[in-house]
Amino acid sequence: MKPKLLLCFALILGGHVFAQNTTNVYRRISLAEVNTVRLEVEQFTNQQNGICIRVNDYAANARQKTNVVCDLYWIDDKGREAKTKFLSVTLKQTAPNSENYSGEVAERTEFEHGNKFKVVYKSVGLPLPISTWYACYYH
Repeated sequence: MKPKLLLCFALILGGHVFAQNTTNVYRRISLAEVNTVRLEVEQFTNQQNGICIRVNDYAANARQKTNVVCDLYWIDDKGREAKTKFLSVTLKQTAPNSENYSGEVAERTEFEHGNKFKVVYKSVGLPLPISTWYACYYH
């Protein structure tokens, strides 16, 4: 009985250690979620100056959209938002008839350490846009 219990404990502990080693502790995701719309922003973890934006939007898929657009606005050191966007990012549908849209912007100086920006997405299924802030940091 004791060897079986010891083996079971070893398997559980080994699985826990494996799960901890596969998790990326540097991963930072900023997200906003309203009703059926979810907006996620994540900086690349391999030291590149880039970001990945993901949107899950049932209404866009229901209207058979294959692309959606997010606008990016600067946030200054005092927390004030710029009035004009500095970039628009087109997100493409990840699979046919999917609610998931994804896009990346790489090798841009706007995403250097310390820069802050706001990502805004206007869904056809929501009366107001959804947005989230992101601050870039080197990993």
